[in-house]
Amino acid sequence: MAAVIVTTSAFGADQVMERGQLYFVPIVADAGGNGIEIRRELFANEPFPLEELKAVIHKYRLTAVYSAPEQIWKEDGKLNLEGIRATIQEGVLIGTSIIKMPLGNYRPDHSDLQLLKRILGEYNFHDSGIQFTVENDQTFCGGRIERLREFLARCKVNDIPVKMTFDIGNWAWTDTNTFEAAEQMKPYVVYIHCKHVEQQSGINQTLPLPTALNAAWRKLLSVFPPDIPRAIEFPLNGSDITGTTAKYIQLLTHA
Repeated sequence: MAAVIVTTSAFGADQVMERGQLYFVPIVADAGGNGIEIRRELFANEPFPLEELKAVIHKYRLTAVYSAPEQIWKEDGKLNLEGIRATIQEGVLIGTSIIKMPLGNYRPDHSDLQLLKRILGEYNFHDSGIQFTVENDQTFCGGRIERLREFLARCKVNDIPVKMTFDIGNWAWTDTNTFEAAEQMKPYVVYIHCKHVEQQSGINQTLPLPTALNAAWRKLLSVFPPDIPRAIEFPLNGSDITGTTAKYIQLLTHA
């Protein structure tokens, strides 16, 4: 049975920025979640309350995931040293088990993988118990199978501790077949972001997972080992937010 994580972004950016991410920790716990994903872009002000978050997450016996929009590789193909170091240090302070960043502008003939290996080695990712992951995002530089597969394959060959967060909905933004992506990327996947995406008036919209027994997302999840953590990353709306969250936690737990 897979653990279910709830991203704070699922509660709506405006509400999270207003209330703070701490507010949602007990809601996730009361709804039966196993963990909470903290989003760097949803902190309203600096300094970020990282150690306070760690204490509250620990109090409610949840695991923590830390997500940052900082790209691993900058526009010129060079490593985003400042962004990576800041993200790792912040993740460590909240006691994260997974760190998630987008690929960015990785260039096979130019990007320095050995420098990435050295930076991750400084934080002992091989033995720390923290997974450093790259996520397929909604951009053509960081959301295409070919570039992600090449990057992760080279990381494996060079013994660089990078795995993948597989977002099942983001492939819609890069016109990629989700099932093809799942088959090709599954050796690297340690965390799955779940959402349903439909085009409405020519625009991709993120929606809650359909509950139908024949829904495509159920078949997609069966491509992966059943114990990989699954995250809710779609809008959780309604007057009973804890009840709504619990409903989808149960849906993903037993899918």
